[in-house]
This record gives sequence, structure tokens and C-alpha cells, in this order.
Amino acid sequence: MGIYKKFFCAVFILFFVSTAFAAVPRLINYQGRLTDASGNPLTGSYNITFRIYDAETAGSLLWEETQTGVVIDKGLFGVLLGSVASLNIPFDKAYFLEIKVGAEVMSPRQRITSSGYAIRAEVAETVSGIDPGMVGTKTVDETGLSDGMVTYYDNASGKVKYKTVPKTTLGSWDATKTKNTVYQAATDGFVVAYGPVNNNKGYGDNPWLHGLTDGNNPPVTKRASCDFLGGWGTDNNTIMTFTMPVRKGDYWKVTTVGNATVYWISLGN
Repeated sequence: MGIYKKFFCAVFILFFVSTAFAAVPRLINYQGRLTDASGNPLTGSYNITFRIYDAETAGSLLWEETQTGVVIDKGLFGVLLGSVASLNIPFDKAYFLEIKVGAEVMSPRQRITSSGYAIRAEVAETVSGIDPGMVGTKTVDETGLSDGMVTYYDNASGKVKYKTVPKTTLGSWDATKTKNTVYQAATDGFVVAYGPVNNNKGYGDNPWLHGLTDGNNPPVTKRASCDFLGGWGTDNNTIMTFTMPVRKGDYWKVTTVGNATVYWISLGN
């Protein structure tokens, strides 16, 4: 058994500087406790070598430094790894720390935990910023953009731009339309149709209400329908209704064998 043995405390603490623009210091604070073979804490000055490997046993030596005259008080000591030899490894995989006090190598090696890997955050310094030319000159504040304007990223130019989004409004209710008549839509819009199931308060002599629309004149594609499967006693309080969207330029009509009220509502007026 060797003359030394160590006790590993909370050890890996990365030091950062206060400004975001300074380089990340590649230093790791290592704290430990050193005792003799009987477990008695040591006091004095010792030469300690620190090595980093890529494996828990054997493996490749990636980094090494020797700190001379490390002061140990009642077994406790603290050093900054990287203060003698630069920590020039990327910390992008598992690493293991080996410690040598005097001529004796301590074992087992200790795996470097996540705090040490915070050095990897240094790569954030290479992230590109936003070029001033990528952003338009419009001031984005409570008065900078007009109503209806939005910002967006343009892939083609690689810039953040802004534009006005067109508003869509509903037109007025046009009640001049009638059933079984073909119309052509001057704008995008909606057809709203409704009618009683029974005109004569009998069996149900108005059993269906259909909406057709497409590019044909007359239209042949049924896009909306309301069909009644009723019986005796049905009266005018039972209503069939539907709403059908129609594209600009298409033809449309409402078909039924009974009474129906037909409205046209345009978009964009």
C-alpha cells in the first residue's frame, strides 16, 4: 500500500469571467483531501501531477501538468487545473483525471463530470451575430410599424423584413339570390341557404337542400347538402341549412324542390 491516499471532494468548478465578450478561461478548480496510509490528514508542501486520459484505465494521455509546492493544510488543498499547462482539449467526450503525489500514482482515475465540460460553451463565441444589413431600418416599437404590418425572415435575401398583411373583410348579405339559379362569383365568398323541411305541414315535401359549385356552367359538383329523413307531423319549424364556400370565378347554385332563402356573402369587399 502506498504512503498516501486521497479523498475526493466536490471538485470540478469552472471559473467564468463577468463579461460575455471575454474568452472563456480554460481553468478547472480542483479541491481534494490528502491523507497518509492510516487515514491521517497531511499538512505540508507537495508536488502534485495531474493527468487527463480518455479512458478509466490505460488509454491515451491527453493532458498533463505538475504543480509544485502545493500547500496542504490538515489534508485539504485546492488548485487550478490549467494554470501551468493550457487545457487544450475540447471536452467533447468522456475524460478521466489521474493524480500523482510525489512518486505515487493514485487510483482509480476520477471521471470528469459535467461542470468541467462547461468549457465546451466556449464554442458559443464562434456563433455568428446578426449582420446589420440583415434587418430593415424600420423601428419596431409602439409607433414603428403600421397597423397590419408583420416581420418575417426572407430566405432568399437572408434578411428580416416587414410587410403589410392584407385584411380580409366580409361583404354585406346579398339576399337577391334565388334557388335553382346559376351565379358566377365575382370574389371569393360564401353561400348561406336555408329552407323549411315541409311547405304544406304534411309528410315532408321539401326533403333536401343542395349546394353545387365548380368551374362548370352550370356547376355539377355538390359541395354542401342537407337531407331530411322525416315523417308525418313535420311542420315549418324544422329548418334545413348549410354554408358553402365558393372560389372567385366559379359558378354556384342552390337546388331544392321546396322553398329556400339564399344569401351570398363576398370576401374582400
